[in-house]
Amino acid sequence: MALMIEALPPAALKPDNKLTDRDVVIKNLKLYVRGKEFFIKGLNYSPQPLGASQTPIGGMCSIKKTVYGQDVDACYFEDYFDGVESDNGGLAKPDGPWWKKVWERDMKVMSQELGANTIRVYHMESISKTLLDKYPKIYFPPKYIPQYAAVHKPFLDTAFKYGLKVIVPMVSEETILVNTPIEDLKRYIEARVDELGDHEALLMWKIGNELGLYNKPELRTTVNACIDYTREYMMKKWNRIIPITTAEIDLPTSYVTLANEMHIDVFTSNAGYRDIGLYTLWEPDPNNKFQGWTALSKETGLPLLIGEFGMHEQDKRTAQMPDWVNQQWKSMVEYKKSGCIGGLFFEFNEEPKKPVAQRDMGLVRFIPSFDSAQNKNSTDPGVFVPDAIERKPVVFDAIKQGLPSSNYKQYSFAGDVYTLTNTPQTSITVISTGPPPAIPSDPVPQPTVVVPGESSSPVHPSSPAHVSSSSSQPEPRPSYSISNSPGSRDSGSATSSSQSLILLIAVMVLATFTIVLNH
Repeated sequence: MALMIEALPPAALKPDNKLTDRDVVIKNLKLYVRGKEFFIKGLNYSPQPLGASQTPIGGMCSIKKTVYGQDVDACYFEDYFDGVESDNGGLAKPDGPWWKKVWERDMKVMSQELGANTIRVYHMESISKTLLDKYPKIYFPPKYIPQYAAVHKPFLDTAFKYGLKVIVPMVSEETILVNTPIEDLKRYIEARVDELGDHEALLMWKIGNELGLYNKPELRTTVNACIDYTREYMMKKWNRIIPITTAEIDLPTSYVTLANEMHIDVFTSNAGYRDIGLYTLWEPDPNNKFQGWTALSKETGLPLLIGEFGMHEQDKRTAQMPDWVNQQWKSMVEYKKSGCIGGLFFEFNEEPKKPVAQRDMGLVRFIPSFDSAQNKNSTDPGVFVPDAIERKPVVFDAIKQGLPSSNYKQYSFAGDVYTLTNTPQTSITVISTGPPPAIPSDPVPQPTVVVPGESSSPVHPSSPAHVSSSSSQPEPRPSYSISNSPGSRDSGSATSSSQSLILLIAVMVLATFTIVLNH
């Protein structure tokens, strides 16, 4: 008989009358952000550049100096969310944070075109700059070189600018969870919480992806220890509630055990590959002796998040049934009543190094872009120009706004889930801590590129100084740290600086004129 361990819900960490609008709360099988019900319209995000599959590897994947002092391709660890700025050991490097131009290119499309509100990422390097700064006597040179260590705050800053929430991996890799002493794992957790735990874009922590915990009791113990410590340290450091999850494969026989034994706040299942109808997730499943998630969520208080939904060999399925994704989304929307808090489409972009059946699962594909200044394209070594985006026919429009001829067109990211379900968007009482931090305006310079076959005139792979309607915030400075205090800099400071400069020039001219007269 499985050991029954009661999961600690986030609301139990604070009495209701102490919850603030900085807390992300699970209550009554719903997710609340700043006190309002939040339904996840999400995208899984792993922006693997075309240069990753070239020989030699090039583009944004060009050689990068690592925290370990190695020269490896920048895509080797799949941490496309590292915003480090360094001398790169004298090697060629991008201007500003390494992947910044890629995030700018993609997040604008995610937010402003597709209407997504959340992204989920898979890998973030644990040996971060924050970790090395926090524990210099434990993690020190020559084994670790701080100036090349990962920095992930710029990624969340960019997400926040575009009105996107992020499900952040705490520790994802099974080899790290299995082979790393618990005291080191705790230090990794502290460093991640120190850097990102108070960030406005943070929606949820995720520890592990498809670890197969049902058959690994020792690993379950380790993951639970990490979950408990994350929750404890978040309260100690930031006095903030952020839900914690782990994502598992769709194995109905495992659900009861994992729902009862894992110390999670949200159950995430990558169950969105059951063809077009996902209804069976919530209904009784006699073949697997599973009562369904409607009953299990009610029993355990755990809402269900569909961590991945999509289709293998997507292009073939789209040709057969163009609105398949709308029918999948319909399932999730309709079972909001049973504790579904949304889903994340797999995936935003195609990845050229995936297995053949998974290479076409994106909403967009990347195509080479041309840097006219260097007379090279985005796959060449040492060229830090993002690939261009090509929106895939049919499926992009289907999830964006529905297809005009479809009976399910209303079930898209453009559809209002509360209207579709004829339910109000609920809210809970929280203590206001003031408005979200403002982001100052300073566009990131973009290289001039030409997309082959599209136009002979220069185009930009991402357009600066544009923000999503949900964000209503201007473009950030690439090196500016967002502050949660009311004293955050805004565009008004630029105006006052300009006025001061004009006054100074006037004074200097007057002084010069006076000296000339005196002589």
